[in-house]
Amino acid sequence: DGSGVAGWAGWPLPDYPLTQWPTGALVQTPTTFLIPATVATGTYRLVAGLLDPATGAKQPPIGLGNVAVHQRTANFIPVQPALPLPNPAQFGTHVQLLGYDLQQQGEQMTLTLYWHVLQSLVPPHQLFVHLDSPDGVTLAQTDDTPQDANGPAPTGSWQPGEYLVTQHTLSATALSAPTTVLRIGLYVPTTGARLPLTIAGAPAGDALVLPHDE
Repeated sequence: DGSGVAGWAGWPLPDYPLTQWPTGALVQTPTTFLIPATVATGTYRLVAGLLDPATGAKQPPIGLGNVAVHQRTANFIPVQPALPLPNPAQFGTHVQLLGYDLQQQGEQMTLTLYWHVLQSLVPPHQLFVHLDSPDGVTLAQTDDTPQDANGPAPTGSWQPGEYLVTQHTLSATALSAPTTVLRIGLYVPTTGARLPLTIAGAPAGDALVLPHDE
């Protein structure tokens, strides 16, 4: 109906302003923007145009075509972990970890995490699960986009109020070590910056240690 649901405005080539374009030049202007998690499944029209940064006046947009958007299916029914945390562990202002399940067989450990989403998280973050030695050396790990039973669940697609269950598998001889530390957290892959952790309102670093039996 012409209403905007997502977009971007700015100039992607700061070293190549319009005033430097030679007549007849072919210029590519790459842009990236995220689609909000609340945008419903459907077909949307993609348009582009120019605007005057001084006045905000826009020239008539040009239609580039249609884009099919598929909203990730979210669960809003509470789930019960086998090992609930006494106090939910909150990462930033975005998500709380309610508890977890843990299964270990030989040199393979399967960790299931139970989350309650407070708000979507952009830019997209990845979820890490590290099995560390007591002195902090990572012995086994998974670092990836969160996934639920239906497939990828990137943090930008999280919907407020949903309950998300993610599963992670670690496989290494280190699982049989006498003492290991299991840590989880969320981070920006391009910078490595981690979300801060709070428990019962108190700062608790940037990674949560989960009790486990070796």
